[in-house]
This record gives sequence, C-alpha cells and structure tokens, in this order.
Amino acid sequence: EKPAKVALGPASRLPNQILTFQTLKTIPMSSTAPIRFILAEFGIDALEFSIDDKGSNGGYSGGRIWKLTSKSDPNQSYCLKQWPPADAKQSKRQQNQISLINQFLNHVTDSQNPLCILPTPIQSKTGLPWVDKGGRITELQLWIPGRPTFWEDPTDEKLINACRMLARIHQAAES
Repeated sequence: EKPAKVALGPASRLPNQILTFQTLKTIPMSSTAPIRFILAEFGIDALEFSIDDKGSNGGYSGGRIWKLTSKSDPNQSYCLKQWPPADAKQSKRQQNQISLINQFLNHVTDSQNPLCILPTPIQSKTGLPWVDKGGRITELQLWIPGRPTFWEDPTDEKLINACRMLARIHQAAES
C-alpha cells in the first residue's frame, strides 16, 4: 500500500502530523531541486529566484502552485503550476485544456478591448506552454498580484465589477 501524500503548506498540515522519510518521499516537488529542472525547461535559472510554495492556493484543479520572485527585481514574478498526477488519457486532456486556455488568453490579450492584467503563458524550450515530467504537467505564467476578497467582504460593488469584467472578457473573445 502506498503511503499517503502530505502537503507541505502550513494550512494543509495537521498540527500533530509527523513527516517521516517515507511520507517525504511521496511529496511531489517538495524541494527546489525538482523545480530547478523544470524551470530550466522554460529557460529560467531557478537560483535567481526565491521560491514560495503556495500549495493548492484554494484552487479547484488539485494542482500545486509556487510563486517565483526574482532576487534582482522583486517586481518580476512567475506562477509555476503543477497539475495533479495523471495517467496518459488524463495527461492528454490536461494538455488540451492548457492549450485552449492559453489560446484564449493570447486572443483576449491581443484584442483591442483593454482588460485587466491577464496571466501570460511562458513557452517551454519545446515551444509548448507546459513541461511534462514524470507524468505531471507543469506550466509557467507571469504572476498576477492580488487576491480574491469577495467572500471575506461580499458587496454589491464587487459583484457588479466582477460581472463587468466578465462581460469585457466575453467582448474581447468575440473580436
């Protein structure tokens, strides 16, 4: 039987949970070493960045996120997202999803309709917007600063602004 996977993020770790060598072996990308190899596939030297493990960051995909911040320019940051492990069929579906999302982002970004800042996908050395290592797909995008606050303080104004932004995205997608 496989040992349970343990997330390293403090919010996901139980207070009395003990991390053993056996559980540490099962944690994907728990150190910066594997991240360095993946970033090299995008032409980025990981030693020039500080790496902040964000865990799943509240997302729905089951993926894991790291924020990479340049040591020489704190305004230069990337989002490294690793999708959950997948078999060959799921992996192909993930690749198709990433391709469609990136095509949409590029189309909307290139439209004449000015929007808020959208994440810009970074192409790997192979020309694809992802790297597939060990059955895990990882993508890299520019980091978009900010955080969602609607559920902390829901207001009509925030909801109206979100709907307006969604409408602008739809208008840009139609152009």
